[in-house]
Order: sequence, then C-alpha cells, then structure tokens
Amino acid sequence: MARLKPQLDMEGNLGQLSIYRQYGSDKVYVRRKGGPTKEQISNHPNFERTRWNNAEFKACTMMTQSIRQALFPLRHLGDPLFTGALNKLAKAIQKTDAADLGQRCIYLSRNRHLLQGFPLNLLHPFDGIVRIPVAVHPDRAGGGAIVSIPELVPGIHLHLLRDAPYYRFCVTLGAAGDITFADGGHQRMGQLPIASHVANWQHRQSPAAATTVQLRLPQEFPDAVTLVLGIGIEQGAPDNTGNIIAVKRSGSAKVLGVF
Repeated sequence: MARLKPQLDMEGNLGQLSIYRQYGSDKVYVRRKGGPTKEQISNHPNFERTRWNNAEFKACTMMTQSIRQALFPLRHLGDPLFTGALNKLAKAIQKTDAADLGQRCIYLSRNRHLLQGFPLNLLHPFDGIVRIPVAVHPDRAGGGAIVSIPELVPGIHLHLLRDAPYYRFCVTLGAAGDITFADGGHQRMGQLPIASHVANWQHRQSPAAATTVQLRLPQEFPDAVTLVLGIGIEQGAPDNTGNIIAVKRSGSAKVLGVF
C-alpha cells in the first residue's frame, strides 16, 4: 500500500486509485483497484501460495476477533488502527508454529507475554493519561482477577485528553482461545464469557480515592484459553437533561494482564 506525502493532500478516487484517510493516523493512503478474480485465486495453480497465505491471514483475523471480543466493553475507547496491530501480533505468534504454510496455528496460550500491556491507542496511550501503576492480582485457577487503582491526583497522576469535566474507569475480563487447524481449515472457539465493571463518574479536578475491582468469570477454562484483563478510561459531560454521557474519542485503554 502506498502513502502520499503531505504536499499531495487529497482524498477520493483517481482513475484506478482510491485515496483515503484513517482516524488515528495523519497519513493519506493509496490503494489500487482491481486485481485477479476470485475464481483465479480459488482455483488457478499460480495462486496456490496465495491461498496458503490467505488461509494464514484468516487465522490471524480469527485470533484478532477473539481478543477483540475479550475486550468488548473497551473497544469503543480504542483507535481503529489497533485491529491492524493485533493482526500483526497474531502473525508473529503464528510464525512460531512449525506446521506447514497454510496450516500454522496461533497458540496465544504459549505466548501470553506478547499480549501483555498491548495498547488500544497509538496516539494517546493509557499510560500517558494515567501515570501511576495499576496493580493486578490474577487468579487463573479461580477464573478471576483483582485490580487495584491507586489514589489519583489530577495533574500529577492523571492527564486527561479533553476538557470534559468528568471521567471514569472501566475494567473488563474476557477469554480468548487458541486458533488451531483441523478438518482442512482453521478453527476457533465460540463466544466466551466476559465480566466487566464500570466505575462512577469522577470530577476531573477532584482527587480520587484508591479503589479495588474484583472480576470473576463463571466457568473454568482449559490451558488453550487465555484470560485477558483490560482497563480503560473515558471522559464525560452533562447533556441537556443533566445526565453525564461519554464524550466520543476521549478515552484510552490497554491490556492490563494476560494469564
């Protein structure tokens, strides 16, 4: 994919080129229209390696979907580009499998450390907003975790993005299974449970007392399932009726624990 230099600032279609922007990036992207037909890719012998690569990319998107589902309550706080970053992470894990090209699995359960601390925001990461460590006490055997958010002093530990007067934390615990290969294709587990906690709104100028959040999932999991703990912060402002509502694109989130 090509990228335009800033002096060629434009968007739209230009002949066989499609020119567009993405939120979370200051670059202009260029994509060429056309290419081989779907029938050629599916059956022509010249595209056999393409079919293998497509199968592996599909496995990566399946893993990304599993992680996104585990972080579902936080997805609205992330930048659109974090999905591509997850695909890249899944590909790195896939390359560690010794199976044949097109059949390689993605064993997140063997590479959990690679997902630890993963940011859902590239421009405004969570650690740049909440500048104090958040403690985690995982309990995989019990399917849960305890998160301890320390006392926060605005301007010291807390540096919010917007002028909105309120903020709140969201903590979530979900599960993501390994992507395996069987019966001629990659397989993933179905929908797994999610537990989450959304804190009360806090005024941005008031120090916040230390809080503890305990989350637990209602079942035991095999070793092939990874528990993914996430934390996010979003800002809010009163609407016309006085109710506080979240301000769009005012938050940030990250993977806090993987176990």
